[in-house]
Amino acid sequence: MNKVIHVAYISFFLVLLPGCTKNTESQVDRILSLNPKEAESSLPLSTFVDSIAYIALETSDESMMVRVSDIIIRDAFIYAVDMEQKIVFIFDKTGKFVTKLDRRGEGPDEYMWMQHVMVDEEETTITVFDYRGANSRTISYDVHTLEPIVKQPFLFPSGSAVRKVMGKDTYYFAAQQQENTVNDEITNADIIAIGENNTQKALFKKNIVTGGSFFGPFAESFTTTDDGEIIVSLMYSNTFFRLSDMEAYPLLTVDFGEHNMDSAVGLKSTVEQMDYLYGEESAEGLAYFPVLNTYNSDMLAFTYYYKENSKTHVHHYIDLKSGSRKFHVRDIVNDLTGFPDKVYICSYSLNISHKVYQDGYLVDVFLPADQLKEKTEEIPGIGKVDREDNPIIVMMKIREEKMGD
Repeated sequence: MNKVIHVAYISFFLVLLPGCTKNTESQVDRILSLNPKEAESSLPLSTFVDSIAYIALETSDESMMVRVSDIIIRDAFIYAVDMEQKIVFIFDKTGKFVTKLDRRGEGPDEYMWMQHVMVDEEETTITVFDYRGANSRTISYDVHTLEPIVKQPFLFPSGSAVRKVMGKDTYYFAAQQQENTVNDEITNADIIAIGENNTQKALFKKNIVTGGSFFGPFAESFTTTDDGEIIVSLMYSNTFFRLSDMEAYPLLTVDFGEHNMDSAVGLKSTVEQMDYLYGEESAEGLAYFPVLNTYNSDMLAFTYYYKENSKTHVHHYIDLKSGSRKFHVRDIVNDLTGFPDKVYICSYSLNISHKVYQDGYLVDVFLPADQLKEKTEEIPGIGKVDREDNPIIVMMKIREEKMGD
């Protein structure tokens, strides 16, 4: 398996908004038609949110983080994965630091390279994907003792994100054009499925010229439904796919009409793709890279890029089933607390992967360094905040509305 030489993730912020009276939408054949030019420019957060609560992850000598890649919220604890330090920090639900998994090394119970981290829903184990070339493996540690429980050889592919099928030893990796070798064949397939007995399958296969590098427009490609089904968003595809039995099945297609980007762009070399996407005039007036952020019985939400006047914006579509509220918008203005001034509802904002819907709450994550003008400020609802502090989680309680209100 070839490892990536250079990684360039595109960092962007995201939003959600209600009140889109101009939308033309059709669910016939699972197609949703949207005109990006008709998205609302902004909307007050109070339109659909009752209140905001903050969880400031404690900052101390023991818990200082450098580059957070994932925040995993479970019933008992919050897990913050620092890919720079190769540490999993564990906090209670108020943000107080509890302990950390810090076992980087070359010993039998240590990991050399923390490629991915998963925490099971029952909060019994933290599993680290330890990349060691031909000796790659997974190590599962007990959540409470942080002692190793299971170590298994696992030749996993290069990918930006991974999901495991509930109750099965089946994994899906979002390669996002990274080069992998699957069944002795070199491919830049979007998805690599790994089944029992290390069986492998490449989905959406293609071969492009990468020059040993790649870029990722979004750090999180997956979302999971209420019943555990895994749905994936692909680069250069407007269709979201359900993954089952190492196959992909179309679930929902977003049709931007004349604003659709030609999917053939994804067959060009990496350099040509980036030149096209970030050229001053190219991709003008086009919508691209839709990502399904959540899909459950309460809510459907996705984001996408739209380039207008040589500037790229992130638009959001949200369907809240309670009250049949549908929102198509750019910016959400935080008129409830003013901090942060805007909120971003997306599973990969700031390149920090996280769930955007949690038990009736919308979830955002922000870094104090991006919000504070002074080195230290007193923030109502949080207290004293320093620019160098750890991330702060924003929990937004969705206003309940009855159907027809």
